Amino acid sequence: MALQSADDDDLMILDDVDDQLLIEICQAAEQEKSPSRQVLHILLWVAVSKASVSTSLENDELIAIDFEIAELDSQIAHLYKQRSKLEQRKQELKRTLNNALKSSVHGFQKDAVENWRRTDYPWSKKVEHVLNTVFKLQTFRLWQLETINVTLFGKDCILIMPTGGGKSLCFQLPAVVSEGITICVSPLIALVEDQIHQLHALGIDARAINSSTSKTDAAAIMNILNNPNQNHQMKILYVTPEKLAKSKTMMTKLQKLYEMKQFARLVIDEVHCCSTWGHDFRPDFKYLNIFKRLFPKLPLLGLTATATTKVIEDVKQILNIPHCVLFKAPFNRKNLYYEVWRKDSAKDCMEDLARVITQRFDKQSGIVYCLSQKDSEDVCGYLQSYGIKAGCYHASLTGRARTQVHEKWLKNEVHVICATIAFGMGIDKPDVRFVIHHSLSKTIENFYQESGRAGRDDKQSHCLLFFKYSDVFRLACMALAEKSGNGLKNLYSIVDYCLNETRCRRDCIAEHFDEVFQAGDCHKMCDVCSRIRKATKKNCRSDAQIIIDYLKNTVTSKNRLTALKLFEQTTKLVSLNREDHQRLILRLLLDRYIKEDFHLTPYNSICYLIPGPRATRVNDLQCEIYLDVIETNKIATTVVKETTTTAEQPRKKQNILTVPKPKLRWVNDDKKVVDKPSLKRVLEYDDTDSDANENVAVLNGEKAVKQHITSVITDEFDELDFL
Repeated sequence: MALQSADDDDLMILDDVDDQLLIEICQAAEQEKSPSRQVLHILLWVAVSKASVSTSLENDELIAIDFEIAELDSQIAHLYKQRSKLEQRKQELKRTLNNALKSSVHGFQKDAVENWRRTDYPWSKKVEHVLNTVFKLQTFRLWQLETINVTLFGKDCILIMPTGGGKSLCFQLPAVVSEGITICVSPLIALVEDQIHQLHALGIDARAINSSTSKTDAAAIMNILNNPNQNHQMKILYVTPEKLAKSKTMMTKLQKLYEMKQFARLVIDEVHCCSTWGHDFRPDFKYLNIFKRLFPKLPLLGLTATATTKVIEDVKQILNIPHCVLFKAPFNRKNLYYEVWRKDSAKDCMEDLARVITQRFDKQSGIVYCLSQKDSEDVCGYLQSYGIKAGCYHASLTGRARTQVHEKWLKNEVHVICATIAFGMGIDKPDVRFVIHHSLSKTIENFYQESGRAGRDDKQSHCLLFFKYSDVFRLACMALAEKSGNGLKNLYSIVDYCLNETRCRRDCIAEHFDEVFQAGDCHKMCDVCSRIRKATKKNCRSDAQIIIDYLKNTVTSKNRLTALKLFEQTTKLVSLNREDHQRLILRLLLDRYIKEDFHLTPYNSICYLIPGPRATRVNDLQCEIYLDVIETNKIATTVVKETTTTAEQPRKKQNILTVPKPKLRWVNDDKKVVDKPSLKRVLEYDDTDSDANENVAVLNGEKAVKQHITSVITDEFDELDFL
């Protein structure tokens, strides 16, 4: 140890102190009652030196970690870029492969398909006779004959066919042709009742056993199942999956039916409900997996309008039919024009809705799908105030009220149905010129199926979807509660469809259903392909970084941000306009730079936003976050051969004093009812006009009277029609 004295001070400069010597100095200091200042200075300088060395080492380690993280971020960015290129190449290869296989109908399957298309089977003449005389049809549609031959041959089959393609005929006709009883599992009671009514009109004995079946009718059905050889005419029995899952008696009857060779086939409608990967999973459908074990020789026929490859493979495994014959009709409906409109305020949306109906589809038939019962009532009343003949349809209306508005719509006495998803199942009106979604659908499958109810006469029709930022989070809270656990994933698929401004709408739908579609085949039948001003992709990394940094700095355990608050508080910080700002937040959510944080209470659920697993990537200058941006604030579209209208200018909203009474209005809309959720607000369906009175009299055989139907308006989420 070397020590030097300062000129005027006792400041000691420490050159070198080893640990052993330091210990000896400390011990000497303890023995002295008053340690010298030199000893104290030595100890002080040792402590400072040691601390300095320790801090320096920690700083070096932090710098090394930061450098390593930066390198990893750079590598991740490079990998994501490489992954994007591989995805593009994958799509190119899929298109090439698809084109190569088109001519051979997937190669080796061509011969099998041709085999099922034959008309020389033992049952072929009877099939043609029943088609012509019973169903009053002359020809089959795509895949109908093949499916009928497969199920009559006794093989398992799954048929994927768009809404309105004629799936029902594929089991109804074989049921008439073959001996025994066909059991059809269907989750939709309303659709079953509609099909039974149609079959009775054709002279076919079809029945149903479900929660609404009377004890007398149920006993008669059970007696037929118990004695199938007795003289009876029943050919089709509809049951719900819940009935099969919970009724041991029913399964016992079916066992006896099978042993007596009178169990013709099992038909599963909406077969995608078996899979948790499907958009409408129902737990009771999984119980159907026992049928192949109990009845190994029983042919199964699964029907669905929408299912991805992953869902179908899952369904095959669940139902134990891995080698079933699969027929899949093309998803593309060439006569449908797809477009997405951005929805601003509720008032602006209503005006846009009324304007598009009066300008494009004046006095033509259409459907407006709404998210909740209250929305359907509000939209209906607004359209009526514009002089549009609109009716309301949802699950809380009485059966008579629903039948009335449905019949009026079929007869074109009501032009527009404002409805929840309770309306549409089994609807087969050929001249529906437009289907408009007032709010976002829960899934692409739902949107595709609902929009597919337009243009069944193969004439040009329109499918318009209104898209709003807040609707996404309104639906996200409900999607969280779905039993399949895939609600959010399915919701974000349709959000991605809406955010797209550069890619053909049909191509987006095709990719979702694992099909390949050439954008040129759209023939300008979507807003993207027909738009004059093309959209471009803009890298919004800097704005994304501002949003995520604000989220990081603001969100704490006591302070959380909803999507609306995040948008409002970052509006002045970003360089984007209002609409693109909202769309960027949604893009960050879909790409997991931001994620949801749900707060659940006994009464509702709130969706907060927090930084996501990829949030740190925005700090990398090589990070690319692209947003489709168009030149104008509104979507500019050129509609091919727009429907002509008698009015050149938009129809103005009529004065409330001159407009006829809306057909749907509140009777007791007073403060007491509004303030007390336990009370019911009563809706009156007013049909006092002469045309309506005549229709009601014909329908019900009595004078027209005002119907009172109740709609309980409490929490808007309670009003949703989940089927």
